[in-house]
Amino acid sequence: PSLSFEGFTITLEVEALGTPNPSPLEVYVVKAISYSGKNYLWCLGAGADHPPSRLIMSVRAERVVARFERGSFSGFSLSNLSSAQFSFIDVVGPYSISYWSQDDLSSFSPHIALLKVEDLRIVGYSHLTGTLTPSLGYSSVPPSGNLSLDFPSLTSPINELAWRAGEEGSGEFPTRLDLAYREEDSASLYAVAKVTDLPPSLHIKVDRHSTGGKNVTELTYHGSHTVGRLAFHEEILSPTGELSVTTMLIKELPLTLHLSTTGGEFYSYNATFPVNASLGIVGGMLEGVMGKISGRFGRIGRVLRSLPRSVATLPEEKGWLEAECEGGLGEIFYASGELKYLTTSSSSYLSIYQANEDAYPTLSIRLKNVQKGELNFSSGFKVALTLLKRQKVDLAGIIPGGETLLMVDSAPGEMTILQDPEGERLFLGLSERVEEVHLLGRSEEVSIEMIIEGLMGEAEIINLKDTFWVSFGTHVENFQAYMTNSATFIPRFYPISNFLSIHQRGISGEISIKLQRVSFFRFVRGTAPIIEIRSEGAGDLLIELGEAINSLSLRGAFRPLPEYLNMTLPSNLTGVEIPLPSLYGGDFTGIAEGLLSLTGIADSLLNLTYNALDSMVERLGAIGQNMSLSWRVGSDQSTDLVLHVQRLGSAPFKSASWTHGLWIYQSGKGRESSLDMKIFLMGLPSEGSLSFSFEEETLVFDLDFEGYSPAMPWLLVRTLGFQDRDITIYMNDIKSGINMDVKAEITTNMSIGGRIVAHMEAHVSTLEGEPVDLGEVLARLRKLGEEPSLREIYMPALPADFSFRGRMERDIDVNYSSSQYLEFLYIKLSKSLKGRWSQIYGIFHDLPLSFSARIVSNPLVSLRHTLTLQGFPTFSLATSGRDIDLYINYDGKGLGQRGRYQLFVENAGDTETYYHGSMYVLKSEGIEYFTLEMENIPYIEGFTINSLIFSARDVKSLALDSSMLPGGLPVIYLKKLEVRNVKAVLDFSLKVRGKDMSPRGSFYVYRVSSSGFTRTLSLQSGPLEINLEGYRSATIIPAPIVMMWQEAVSGVVS
Repeated sequence: PSLSFEGFTITLEVEALGTPNPSPLEVYVVKAISYSGKNYLWCLGAGADHPPSRLIMSVRAERVVARFERGSFSGFSLSNLSSAQFSFIDVVGPYSISYWSQDDLSSFSPHIALLKVEDLRIVGYSHLTGTLTPSLGYSSVPPSGNLSLDFPSLTSPINELAWRAGEEGSGEFPTRLDLAYREEDSASLYAVAKVTDLPPSLHIKVDRHSTGGKNVTELTYHGSHTVGRLAFHEEILSPTGELSVTTMLIKELPLTLHLSTTGGEFYSYNATFPVNASLGIVGGMLEGVMGKISGRFGRIGRVLRSLPRSVATLPEEKGWLEAECEGGLGEIFYASGELKYLTTSSSSYLSIYQANEDAYPTLSIRLKNVQKGELNFSSGFKVALTLLKRQKVDLAGIIPGGETLLMVDSAPGEMTILQDPEGERLFLGLSERVEEVHLLGRSEEVSIEMIIEGLMGEAEIINLKDTFWVSFGTHVENFQAYMTNSATFIPRFYPISNFLSIHQRGISGEISIKLQRVSFFRFVRGTAPIIEIRSEGAGDLLIELGEAINSLSLRGAFRPLPEYLNMTLPSNLTGVEIPLPSLYGGDFTGIAEGLLSLTGIADSLLNLTYNALDSMVERLGAIGQNMSLSWRVGSDQSTDLVLHVQRLGSAPFKSASWTHGLWIYQSGKGRESSLDMKIFLMGLPSEGSLSFSFEEETLVFDLDFEGYSPAMPWLLVRTLGFQDRDITIYMNDIKSGINMDVKAEITTNMSIGGRIVAHMEAHVSTLEGEPVDLGEVLARLRKLGEEPSLREIYMPALPADFSFRGRMERDIDVNYSSSQYLEFLYIKLSKSLKGRWSQIYGIFHDLPLSFSARIVSNPLVSLRHTLTLQGFPTFSLATSGRDIDLYINYDGKGLGQRGRYQLFVENAGDTETYYHGSMYVLKSEGIEYFTLEMENIPYIEGFTINSLIFSARDVKSLALDSSMLPGGLPVIYLKKLEVRNVKAVLDFSLKVRGKDMSPRGSFYVYRVSSSGFTRTLSLQSGPLEINLEGYRSATIIPAPIVMMWQEAVSGVVS
């Protein structure tokens, strides 16, 4: 059976029997109880400066439910109730604690204490004191007050708390409240809370729930008046002597506040409390109620002790803390950790201090004029603030690894810092412009200082697998950075809008940067690293690099700095890693460590510059370089580029000349090399790109200019000794106001059986798209070394649209197209082998709009035919007109072929040569004049053509064939002659049985006229010269008997 008591109230009433004594009033009630098998002393009391005529204090519960032991009584009556054995089930809320005074009170102080007693000794205690005093401008405290606590039972957490002072509608005024709590047990705890201008009424609602495996507490506060000041201070001394201090200060607490946080645990309480029935029903109930209150009172220390940890472990527990207050919070200050904490002079800040690795970190936060705030570690890291007024906000840290300070001057209304869980993205969002963001960092290795002025919108740092970039929502007014890993370097600043200064002395170095109106920076790792910068192009850019040990220096300038700049770096920088700061970890020191890890970026950049400069010295003169540069400036603008690179090595040094273009002089290789490079380009276009790639055999050059109006009409690129090569590229008569796209690729392997490929394209037009021609172009590449070689191309003009492709491997292919008729094109390839120069050069005259030519070698030999004409190369020419003249000189010995050939063709149409069986055939649409010279061509053992000159006019077709006489002498046939003025001259060498028969060689020449009616046979000795005009065929037959007779006669005479 159970019994319920509705409206259970314990009241203490004090009334003066006469005139109240003006002495202070102190009233105490002391009661001993047993709780959880332990003995306690309860002490409740109240005090006032001036005792009132009447004072009533009461504690009320909605009801008390008791359960009787089965069989303890039969039948219900008050007489057996008092002797029955019972236990309490619960004390049911809501609960209220109230006081009422008949007179005004200048102060009122309730007390509550709980003492733990063992063997008549106090071994621990908890003491809570509250003091109400008048607020500023008032002389007394409210004559009555009621504190209501709404929770289902004393075994349940608090759901609601309400305070009302005075009667509603009259006597409502604020008051000052001071609370002090002290606990002494295995550890010591001291906590003080002070509230000025405690509102006449306030209401706090607490909601607890679990989400995503986390305990979440939602707190909503409403007050009738603004709280001027709320201060809290707590000190915890552990059994080992470690002191933990928590301090919190809130100023101008608004009427409404909403708080959401994770962490902690939902406490549970003992549901029943056994009571000694001998105390009677009243005594038993009183002891039971006080026992239940003792259970809750003992939890105060536990809650207070868990407060610092619940905040400090938010990163570890991946929790969050959110607060929003209507009308804004004047100021909030929070510090937790050791007694010493870090502060700054700014209005708002978050700081972390840790004296050493073993010390407990101290977190301190101060925020002013804040309306909303969020600190979230549930998915990465997030800090969000909504401020009512602009103010300076700092993020500071002193930890064993170093010191760091981030200062945001004039922070806007809304500010957000985000980092994703993978640590790849760091984001700063701003609702308004920030005048300055200033970062200072110092670790054991590196110091860094960074200033961003005029930041608006957002800033983002992203570090993916192959890419690191920094971007801003809009252009920042000014970006400055200085970083060094040595105390011997000092910051370098120049009186110029933009500059980059890098100086190294071994692994020690410094970097100074200043960029105005910049919005984007990107670094791409990979086989071809890329640096990209975007800005508004405000002012000039000065670049200065120096490496003291290797005597390397670089000075350059862009005037002005382009809006877009993209550079591809040498591949030796592929492995450089740039870390991204991580702003969350096991505790709040992770924020400081994250800021401090910005020095890791500085360290990586310093290592990058060291590796780059050192590798630059190491690889001077080496093969395998590729770089590119692209840019964009404002419309109708141009930019100038000046660059001077110098390196003094042990090799001889020679100064390069200044020219409009590029001039490089280099001697030696690697660390012994000396280098002088000068670049001077005026009037670079509003948009353009340059790329250069040089491998062992291949040179690639790409130029793309839009809106180009050079200050000088010519351009020269010249390198001497650079990577064992001399390169010259010259262009003249460059017009103003043009778009120009030029591409060139040359692959050369001049060894026997090697490969040579040349490709060049050009497209030039006015800004309106109309084609425009440029002046002469000369390109020369000379390779130095034991086997020097030379390649040259010359054009008297560069057509608006031009394409040339040439390839020589076993065969030779040439393809040409142009937007205009070109007077001539000159190509030359030369090589020295064992002191002897071999070459191929060609002159194309009166070039049509397009043509293609091909020479195919024929190294294969067929035993089905005579060997005399085998091995001749075949040739084909396809042209859009019939005005092209062609001269080719081909020395094959040094190029893997036999003999030497010269070919001249005048006013030729489509032409080809081919083999038909053993017959070598030429077909053409028409060749006005044709001559072919061949020298030093061995056919068979003992027979070599020293020279063969074949010329003709109006050539349409001819064919050469041959057969063999006994003894291995060749018979040559000329057939299908559709030519005019045909002439052939043959000089040969002949050895018979080891004797030179060349001067006495005799031939029969049999000719057939064009009509076929006339046939002639003649005998010629020595060099053979044949005129075939008017004949359609001819046969050349060696005369061995005549030769033998001549030899015999010669022997007799001798």
